[in-house]
Amino acid sequence: MKRIIISLLAAGVLATAASAQLYVITSTLDGTGVKAEFNFTIDDIANTVTVDINNNILGDGGAKGTITEFGFNVPDSLDLSLVTFTATGTGGFDPTSWSLEIPYTLPPSYGQDLGVNGSPTPDDIAWGNTAQFVFHFNQDFVGTDTAAGWLGQDGLSVFFQEVNRVGPSDKAFGGPGGGGGGGEGFVPEPSTYSM
Repeated sequence: MKRIIISLLAAGVLATAASAQLYVITSTLDGTGVKAEFNFTIDDIANTVTVDINNNILGDGGAKGTITEFGFNVPDSLDLSLVTFTATGTGGFDPTSWSLEIPYTLPPSYGQDLGVNGSPTPDDIAWGNTAQFVFHFNQDFVGTDTAAGWLGQDGLSVFFQEVNRVGPSDKAFGGPGGGGGGGEGFVPEPSTYSM
């Protein structure tokens, strides 16, 4: 019986050390009110960043939009030439239409360390759909600060197109928690509380 308990405790210690942060993005540039959720999970055992995107949220005044690209910040110590990604999604989402951009630049002044761009539309994340991107960093996260080195204030930017009210497109910066700011670092995934 002691061996079984020790084995279970050891398995808990070896469980993936992951941390997560939810970003709720609300349009800022043209004020359309379009909104989406981006949940980032950093896995410092697998050296991956998983981004779960929920584009099922009605924005201000019922605003809806299609997500065509996004970018985020990473710690300076990482070699971005080693990054690859995989993607899945619902609706008409086509993972082969998305490409990696390093650095990620969204005019006029939105810029992050890396991002992805879906082209051509409508192979993007249409309103009412979800997608998941897994960024494989192909290098060890040891030495990176998952609380301070990832994302941060205005650490995510998103481009919406096909917005159904006020304008045909909009852009947004996002901060942790409820939108354009606030929040501190990442919270551990519940599975990491086993010990």
